[in-house]
Amino acid sequence: MTPEKKLSVESYFATIRQITSARIGIGRTGGSLTTDQILDFDLAHARAKDAVNSEFNALAFMNDLQLQLQAIHSGLSWMTLQSGAIDKPTFLKRPDYGRRLHPSSVEELKKVDQNHDLLIILSDGLSAQAVTAQSPGVLKTWLPLLISAKIKVGPILVIPHARVGIVDQIGEILKPRAALILLGERPGLATPESLGAYFTFKPHAGLTDADRNCISNIHSSGMEPDQAAHQLHFLLMESLRTSLGGVSLSEFMATHSEKPELD
Repeated sequence: MTPEKKLSVESYFATIRQITSARIGIGRTGGSLTTDQILDFDLAHARAKDAVNSEFNALAFMNDLQLQLQAIHSGLSWMTLQSGAIDKPTFLKRPDYGRRLHPSSVEELKKVDQNHDLLIILSDGLSAQAVTAQSPGVLKTWLPLLISAKIKVGPILVIPHARVGIVDQIGEILKPRAALILLGERPGLATPESLGAYFTFKPHAGLTDADRNCISNIHSSGMEPDQAAHQLHFLLMESLRTSLGGVSLSEFMATHSEKPELD
């Protein structure tokens, strides 16, 4: 490769790296990565491990979020519950425990009023940093839209060590028209703060991933939280209008719906 061509290739990849966090065109020394790239990779890997293993103080998070959202929707009720995974090691080793509530939380939830339009569930999932960093922005934008649309929102449920499937058991108890869980995604090497949003129409036992709609990569370098809020609101309103969810809703929206215009 001539010096001129090498410079052209390096300039091309330098431009591309400005618009993506993917590790592309990072160069090498002989048959190995450069020292800088190895150190950068090790740092990203360490941050991902820390995110997975970090603890989530559900009560402190809930209290802080209540204060942030009080001016927007002071009438919201809040609850902290517990999944079947009572600690982080159990959560990581037994995913099935994270898909169901602890028996004490089942009894507590049975005391709550039923038949809301929407339930919102917050959990650390695989990254407490993600739900702490991104969910306030999502809810600050989305709650005014829900109020304007006269959507009856049930109690905000904060559940540490939860998996997506826990929505189905909650749906069996509270019977909402729809439910959304916001939780930390599995950290990658780009960011440990990526939030996932999983929407389920009429959640109940026996549903599969095909019955859900997902918006992922919600973070500052991916889909911004306020944009995710608009997308979730559009998804909710179309689901309630058509009584569809999951793949069926996605197929309908692809052929019949106009996408929301974002400011």
